[in-house]
Amino acid sequence: MNAEVCAMSDERYRMYAEHVTMSDERYRMNAQHAPMSDEKYRMNAEHVPMSHERYRMNSTYQCMRDIE
Repeated sequence: MNAEVCAMSDERYRMYAEHVTMSDERYRMNAQHAPMSDEKYRMNAEHVPMSHERYRMNSTYQCMRDIE
């Protein structure tokens, strides 16, 4: 029984190894998109202050709910 489990595990490992290779390929593709992602990150960074403000508002609302 253990031998069968090992054989199955080996098969799953091979499949996983193939998936890792595919993941590396996808990572390389993502690396090509990095400049665009950096631009989007900068855009998101501009929205962070607004997000903090909304977070403070939500925190105040949470306190009100806690009191109730």
